[in-house]
Amino acid sequence: MTAHPVQDSKGFQRISGPSRRRFQTDWASLFIAALRSSGLVAPAARAAGVGRRTVYDRREQDERFAAAWDDALEATRRARIAQRTNRRPV
Repeated sequence: MTAHPVQDSKGFQRISGPSRRRFQTDWASLFIAALRSSGLVAPAARAAGVGRRTVYDRREQDERFAAAWDDALEATRRARIAQRTNRRPV
């Protein structure tokens, strides 16, 4: 059996299967996508199949990952502002 991404009940992708260690590089892209979707670190880490400490450690060690993280949070912030702006009566 091989590991593969599956969508959970909240719409996040998780890596399932016994070989998930082989996908160590893939968890980062899953995490960033989930972070962009939720804006929350803990659910995004769970969606990627890793712990919060793992993502924070990677953020400290990898400038590109940290930049992608910041971009994801900024995109989430902009989307929430746009959503609020569109809902206000004119």
